[in-house]
Amino acid sequence: MHAELVAMGFQPEPVVGGVELTLPWAELQHLLRSLRCAARVYVRIATADVRDGQELRRLLASLPWSMWPLPQAVTVRWAVRKATSARAGWLAHETERILALRPVGEHAPLTLLMRVTGPEVEVSVDVAGRPMHQRGWRKEQGEAALRESVAAAMLREVGYDGTQALWDPMTGSGTLAIEAATWRQPATWRPWDLDAWHLPAHVPASEPELPRRGAIVAGDRDPEVLAIAQRNAERAGVAAAIEFRAAEIAGQLHDGFRPACVVVNPPWGRRLGGRNEARRLLERLAAVLVRDAPGARLAALVPEPQAIRDLPLIDARSRQIDCGGASLYLISGTIAVHPVRRLR
Repeated sequence: MHAELVAMGFQPEPVVGGVELTLPWAELQHLLRSLRCAARVYVRIATADVRDGQELRRLLASLPWSMWPLPQAVTVRWAVRKATSARAGWLAHETERILALRPVGEHAPLTLLMRVTGPEVEVSVDVAGRPMHQRGWRKEQGEAALRESVAAAMLREVGYDGTQALWDPMTGSGTLAIEAATWRQPATWRPWDLDAWHLPAHVPASEPELPRRGAIVAGDRDPEVLAIAQRNAERAGVAAAIEFRAAEIAGQLHDGFRPACVVVNPPWGRRLGGRNEARRLLERLAAVLVRDAPGARLAALVPEPQAIRDLPLIDARSRQIDCGGASLYLISGTIAVHPVRRLR
């Protein structure tokens, strides 16, 4: 997410678990619709030392309640450091008791994040209302579907900007291809909690005319799985921007289509039958990549860093990423013109 914000012209400060950024309320809606890799976005709204119930009531009363339409409920998430379990338990109990006295409305629940560091309590509000990787269009998915925010990180890894030709040879439920097709569009496919808040009026700057979008080919050998991807693309409004091809990897680019970017999320583990079968799949993929996409930028998501030796990359790099609690490896580089042989 840090690289994404820097590319947008911001100067975020890295912190544990994310980044921090100072931004006027009036610009927040535009930023929220532009972010692709973020999991959640919180806005810090109050900080105070809390040692007793009176100070806690004062802190909660200071929150900008008039800005938020009356919610169905107020839920609280906690992050506690340098505080005893007894203090954390007391804060949680008292906060729940105080918030229960507030009137209940008909709007979406309001989610607060309360960070406790010693005597200090910091209150932030979730501006999206639910995880931002949930774009809203994926009503159907295959086994172990890729998070949309991870798909966005893979596209950023290959330098995708929406104008290059892109190939997703193992598309599954279509997440990578659909994320690419919506790359330069504001995220209007689902409402955010922020949309209902009473914020200062903001007139967004006019968007520059965009160059023509590059072609996108998404393939899968299973026609039934590919049909799921097509229906998801229709819900996202980008079905016409993607050419879906039901074929083995070696037969997907038969018409001479040459991608500039390749993104792939191979099946692994029980879905494939074990490590040996996974390696054979990568070897087949490597041969096709050298033949059909030499010079293209590649990003692949794999469970083991050793897989980097099976891919034909001349400037390969690997980094560990978190995928909803699971640690995977994002491998990227430029596909070699000739097969690359590495000693094991």
